Amino acid sequence: MLVSINTNYKEQELEFVLRHSDSMALFICDGLKDIDCEKTIYSICPEITTGKKGQLRSDKLPYLRKVVSFDNHYEGMYHWNDIEAFGVLVSEGEYEDAKRRLDPGDVINMQYTSGTTGFPKGVMLTHNNIVNNGFAIGEGLGFTERDRLCIPVTFFHCFGMVLGILAAATHGTAMLPLLWYTPMKVMHTVEYEKCTAVHGVVIR
Repeated sequence: MLVSINTNYKEQELEFVLRHSDSMALFICDGLKDIDCEKTIYSICPEITTGKKGQLRSDKLPYLRKVVSFDNHYEGMYHWNDIEAFGVLVSEGEYEDAKRRLDPGDVINMQYTSGTTGFPKGVMLTHNNIVNNGFAIGEGLGFTERDRLCIPVTFFHCFGMVLGILAAATHGTAMLPLLWYTPMKVMHTVEYEKCTAVHGVVIR
């Protein structure tokens, strides 16, 4: 199951979500805007630097075992490029058996609310929920493989993940994501990339 993490989270919020969701692995980038992801996770979980990769033991985060960096090689963390090698640890039979156990009604994604009334609440979404929702949005917007969609919103909520990624993926539509929204970035992307849609607005 994928747990979507708000990239604006500070230490207390990230710790809560990791603990509340029983997350076993965390994938981080170097940082975004004023958030230093490396510093944040080391502060929450200093045990990363003393344990063996993949065998993390933390009092605060009892389920967390692995931390993976997309960008750099950090102490106690795997790098994104290391992940491919793990494929050989799973046999073809185990892989096929895992596929047979999957069901469209299984929860595949947990998204946390903004937490305006206390800590965020985890919302559990199934394969059936998000794939069909994305497909229906794509159908309503008339997406095809000839479209190019500018996505200026975040991927950690339904707006970006479902109305953006899955609406495009289910229709073969090209995705042009932005790290964050600014009017000039959107206009430049639309013009330079010849976009036919900006999120929920078709402009072709």
